[in-house]
Amino acid sequence: MAIETFEYIDDLNVANPTATDNVSEGDDHLRGLKTTLKNTFPNVTGAINATETELNYVDGVTSAIQTQLDAKLSSVADNSVTLAKMAAGTDGNLITYDASGDPAYVATGSSGQVLTSGGTGVAPTFQTAAGGADTSLSNLTATGENKVAQAWVNFNGTGTVAIRDNHNVSSLVDHETGRWNVNFTNNLGNANYSISGQSGALSSSSRADSDAICTFHQPSTSSVGVQALYIHGDSRQDSDYVSCMVFGD
Repeated sequence: MAIETFEYIDDLNVANPTATDNVSEGDDHLRGLKTTLKNTFPNVTGAINATETELNYVDGVTSAIQTQLDAKLSSVADNSVTLAKMAAGTDGNLITYDASGDPAYVATGSSGQVLTSGGTGVAPTFQTAAGGADTSLSNLTATGENKVAQAWVNFNGTGTVAIRDNHNVSSLVDHETGRWNVNFTNNLGNANYSISGQSGALSSSSRADSDAICTFHQPSTSSVGVQALYIHGDSRQDSDYVSCMVFGD
């Protein structure tokens, strides 16, 4: 009877036992098969559930898979990793790290609040900004600092008068040649304000069209009179470029 050397699977000979071998030698073959399986799979102590397809995924692997993965992780390029979405995030939350180095949320603040550090070991929070003077232009009047114009207007004083742009001016009244009334949207605190203005030609280079000055009359809390006077005489004239500014309470 031909009996091969039993050590690993590749030692098995599919031609053995032959048809003429003694039946009494069959136990040698059975013991050889057991020895071969034990030697080939020395660390298998339970059922292997992987399919042949799954086992074939490692075909061609020439070194430890974990070692290869570790090498890949240590050389990840910038911007090549997509972070998983953190659970329970809310619009307006920020992400920080807690004392353990784990990601944590900063709760959404209210409009106008600023992000404030609590120091080492304390998560930052949104807090109301520290008190101080409101220096915004919208607050200058409210604080009594009348450093911006309470009203201003740029208008065309010829033909059908028309406001080009303004602040706190609601309308114009065209009384006659070279005389208008400027009406305020919101009344001023009193009529003791200061007025400045000019009159000229926007679409003409003619000296006659440009030689005019603005004067003012009948100031009230709700309006002020404006007129353009020809500087070479005492007559009024319409101007296509008239502007005036009002400073006061």
